[in-house]
Amino acid sequence: MGQPVYKLLGGCGNVVQNDITIGITSPEAMAAEAKRLVCTEGYRILKIKAGIDYKEDIHAMKLIREAVGPAVRLRVDANQGYSVSSAVCALEGFKEYGIEAVEQCLPHWDMEGSAYIRKKTGGIQIMLDESIHGPVDAARACRLEAADILNIKLMKCGGLYPAAKINAIAEANGVTCMVGCMLETKLAITAGLSLVAAKKNVTEADCDSFLYYKENPVEGGFIQDKDTFTLLDEPGFGITFHM
Repeated sequence: MGQPVYKLLGGCGNVVQNDITIGITSPEAMAAEAKRLVCTEGYRILKIKAGIDYKEDIHAMKLIREAVGPAVRLRVDANQGYSVSSAVCALEGFKEYGIEAVEQCLPHWDMEGSAYIRKKTGGIQIMLDESIHGPVDAARACRLEAADILNIKLMKCGGLYPAAKINAIAEANGVTCMVGCMLETKLAITAGLSLVAAKKNVTEADCDSFLYYKENPVEGGFIQDKDTFTLLDEPGFGITFHM
């Protein structure tokens, strides 16, 4: 058809704002990295890894918020690290620092626990990632009212078609979606960004893992300007390979 994938999927815009991830180190080092990413690299949304010690996590959020100011959006990824009780304590502590969402507080199987946390805390959106492998998981999460946001990863669910199913289920239940990533090349990242650009219900993008590659044989796909990724208006993904 000679069209870019984001248009084939129903999209009209090709610009996506992406976040950047901060790994777990000391709270002081995390705050310094956050400031660098905002002031030097131009990112306006930070995804902060957590889940080992909720008290340390709260301290890290305090220092990060002080380092980047009130305008930067912050969300946390606990990577299944909390219990129900520690998650409730963490979220209550995060509220003071304007954390907008916390991802995967509990082990993947405990959607009921996630539903409890969501009702107990309030004010911070609950996101599910490892709990959502396909449309059936998405339907269960929506039925239990366990999440405000679902994190779709193409490598996790099996590609663009099942990803679109997950988003459709979420949208029908008033739940938004984010597209995340595993350690992927620019080809897979372009596919994920295409889904973000195509679907209004996919409101967030966490597609930064290609930045970890020292060398990348993939060129094209999109142009990056700080945290703004613009998909190319070329057929398919607009990718070329240099093997």
